[in-house]
Amino acid sequence: MKHISHINITSSRSKEFPLSLPLFQKPFKLSFKKPVIILAGDNGCGKSTLLEAIAYKLNLPTISSYSTITDETFAPSRKLFHFINIQWNNKTHNGMFFRAEDYIGFVRSINTLKNELGNEMKEMEEYLRGEGLVLAQGALKKQINELESRYNGNMEQKSHGEGFLQIITSRITSNGVYVLDEPEASLSPMKQLSLISLLMHSAQETDAQFIIATHSPVLMGIPNSAIYFINEEGIKPINYEDTEPFAHFQIFKLNYFISHSFNFSNEASIFILCFFLFNKYCTFSGTAIFVFVISSTVSGNLTGCAVSRKMPLADVGR
Repeated sequence: MKHISHINITSSRSKEFPLSLPLFQKPFKLSFKKPVIILAGDNGCGKSTLLEAIAYKLNLPTISSYSTITDETFAPSRKLFHFINIQWNNKTHNGMFFRAEDYIGFVRSINTLKNELGNEMKEMEEYLRGEGLVLAQGALKKQINELESRYNGNMEQKSHGEGFLQIITSRITSNGVYVLDEPEASLSPMKQLSLISLLMHSAQETDAQFIIATHSPVLMGIPNSAIYFINEEGIKPINYEDTEPFAHFQIFKLNYFISHSFNFSNEASIFILCFFLFNKYCTFSGTAIFVFVISSTVSGNLTGCAVSRKMPLADVGR
């Protein structure tokens, strides 16, 4: 049983930001009939503010060194606390709030912790000897090894996108409500497909729920998701094919194939093919396995699988 049934947001006539945004001038409801809820809309429409308000209402931890209570950037969103009413099927305190801009601060805090543990080990050598020193250092080494194991090595040696995806992978471990604000800011198109695979697996295998704000036509195409579009008129459900990012991507694909001959040595061609097939065939149920093969080398050689997901045989050829 998924956790949240729906979220009601009451309206306000206040002229104070963020209550003055058109989004909050009318009451609305987010229904969680799907495990993934996507918020789409132009910059400044209020989708990130709404996500932050939901994260604050849920008291979710963040990857930042600050909490939703102490982080100054959450100050406007905290004003929405009394306007949000969450209806539960199965209440949980598990979950996480992710923002791409919090990643650098998180890496610094992890490295600071590792350095502090290393300094403590050196200090112990000055006043401990024998078995006491071995036991104390063993405990500290265990903490350092656990940090490196959880985040798959030294975070500073990873690219921004690799590190951010590793953090998400390590934190989405069980049932809970996970809120992601524009994760595509840190991820290449190929890494976005990897994120989709992770979210789909978590939603299928556990009671995880996801609320995502995004501009990405890739992430908007997550199967078995519900999209809410925000504009100056408010918020409403919308089909993926009716979103502006999808329309823009269709124009890009058309222009691309007109001006380029499709070939498997071109990574852009491989990505477009993968994304097209992913959206056409990828679902949560079925019997056939569809494997998307992508380019993983500069020369474009086909070397591996990016996404593997089930699809019903009846969908093939549609």
